[in-house]
Formats: sequence, structure tokens, C-alpha cells
Amino acid sequence: MSRPRQRPCLTIWSVLRRLRAVLVACAWLGVCPGLAGAAGESYVPISAALLHDDEFCLGCHGAASHAEDSPLVEQAPLRASAHEGLRCSECHFAITTVSHRAPTGPVDCTRCHSGDTKQASLKAQAGEEAPLDQHSDVTQHGASGLPKCVDCHGAHDVYAVSDVGSHVGRKQVAATCGTCHEAVAEDYRDSVHGSQLLADSPDVPTCITCHPEHARLGESGVFQEGVVETCGECHANAALQDRYALPGDRLASYLGSYHGIATGLGDVRTANCASCHGSHLILPTADPRSATNPANLPQTCGKCHPNVNENVTRGKIHILPTSESGGLVYQINLVFKWLTFCVIGALVGHICLELFARARGRVKGVA
Repeated sequence: MSRPRQRPCLTIWSVLRRLRAVLVACAWLGVCPGLAGAAGESYVPISAALLHDDEFCLGCHGAASHAEDSPLVEQAPLRASAHEGLRCSECHFAITTVSHRAPTGPVDCTRCHSGDTKQASLKAQAGEEAPLDQHSDVTQHGASGLPKCVDCHGAHDVYAVSDVGSHVGRKQVAATCGTCHEAVAEDYRDSVHGSQLLADSPDVPTCITCHPEHARLGESGVFQEGVVETCGECHANAALQDRYALPGDRLASYLGSYHGIATGLGDVRTANCASCHGSHLILPTADPRSATNPANLPQTCGKCHPNVNENVTRGKIHILPTSESGGLVYQINLVFKWLTFCVIGALVGHICLELFARARGRVKGVA
């Protein structure tokens, strides 16, 4: 014989919650006199107490009682996110009524995440959006449809960059950027950098290594003036050279070339690393698709040097005159170095002998 099912004890709080849900539902449907707005829509002001009560929000947006046509908020990702402990109203501060199906505007992350909160507040008071990076810079210049904070970092599933679930973590950032930059993300995945990332290399650069995520326009490391320094951070690193068997003379040989000297003097028209190797589809020279493959060099160099032919492939590109790997250039440099020492030494010796002879002559004249 089964025991009779006991009815749960109704607490005052549970009764109030049920009554509140009934009132909200009535207001939503527009059946309560005096609460219906234009076109049958209802806008009921939310009290301060309920405004900061997440359970009230979850009455419509929670999985258990998800209201039709309202966004569903998954609780598990939110509780595991970097924003765990924040109330709904701390981000969605513009919502003060029920219903709020009318546009409420985007969440303003700069209220907490601003390099200079005071400056951001002053700009906000003046009616100006405080630009955080080149995306918001371009938006201010009239472009539309550019990503906001939530497009890259997520909305309720915001995790620390070091978290494996982060949208901007090492493994996911290329896919995140690829939602807008599809062709670029595909080139990166096929490149030597992307393939090393898939192989779990902890040192390989990702999108934000070369394109700092919050850099302003003109401050990015891949602008013409910064490309060489950006590439050199890895390719001139002795530890990385040893770890991945990278050539150790690439940056020094470039800086000693005509291109490197001109770039160092501020000429932005001369070739830099990306001009020859590419920017995203960077491949080993042995790959037939590589811009530096011998078969492709006439076309690559021809972008700046019209009518160049296959003879350009006969010589070495990265030559360091002070290294034996420079071949004939090293030998000529060595000869000229010793010749210079000998000429200057002979000149200094000649001057010393001349001075000695004159001093000796004066001594004899006095005697």
C-alpha cells in the first residue's frame, strides 16, 4: 500500500513568487486594466527590489520557465563564467520595465572594463562613445556592423583568456575572428603558424599576437612601421630559434639590406617581412604555394620590381656579410675589412713618422 503523497508546505516567499508571476503574466498579456500600452504591449515599471533579483529575471529567461519570444539564459555557462556573482541588472541596467521587448540598447562593458573609467565617463556625458580599439574607432568614422565586446568575448559565457572555453583563448581566437574575417582565418589555418597551433605549440603566434586585440588605429603591430619589429619578436628570439630550428640571421640580414635600411629610415614603401612572405598564408619556402618558393619569386619580387626574371632566384635573399654563410659576400667583406685596417694603419703610421721626423729636425736645428 503506497503512502499518500504529502503536499509541499507553502512558504510566504513561494506564495509571493507565484503571485508575482501571475501579475507579470497578466501584464504581459495586457489583461490587467490600466497596464496595457500601445498596440497591446505592456510596460510595467520594476521595483528596485525586483530589479536586482535575478530570480525575477529568470522567471521569463530561465530554462524552467522560458517565456516565448524571450532570450533564454543558460545558467551553467553563466555560473562558470568570469562574471559569476554579478546580478543581471549590473549589465542590463537599461531595463526598468516589463515587458522590455522594445530595443534596450547594447550592454556597455566600458562601465567596468575601461582603461580610463573617468575619461570614458566624461566622453559618455558629452554624448561620445569612448573608443577602445580599432573596431570602435572605425565605428566612430561611420562604419556599421562592426563587432562589439560580446561578439568576441561572448555574452553570458565570458571566460578568462587562459580558460579552454574562452572565445579569445589561444585555440579559439582564430575561429572567433573568422566569423568576420573568414578568408583570413582560412589562410591562417593553412599557414605554418596555424598548423603549429593545431599541433599544440605554446609559442606560435595567434591573431592577437600580431593584431593586439584592443590596439587603436595606427598602434597595431602590423602597420607598415611595426611589421619588422612584430615578426622579430619571435624570429629574433634565440630560445625560439633553438627550440624550433629557426634560422638565426633573418632579422639581422634584413636590417642590413637595402630594404631594411630604408625601412629603418622611415620609408614605408620598401618591402618588409609581409611583402615577401605574406601576412596570413605564410608557408615554408619548400611549399609550392609559398610566395618565397623559387618558382614564385619572380612574381613576388615583381610586385615592386617590374620585369624581374628568374635570375633573382640564383642568389641568396637573406645574406649576412659577417657570417660565413654569406659566401662570396662574406669573403669580399672580410677583404675590405682588412684592407681598411691596413690603409688606416699605414696612414696613421705615416703621420707618426712624419711628426717624429719633424720633431727630430727641430732638435738638431736647436743643437
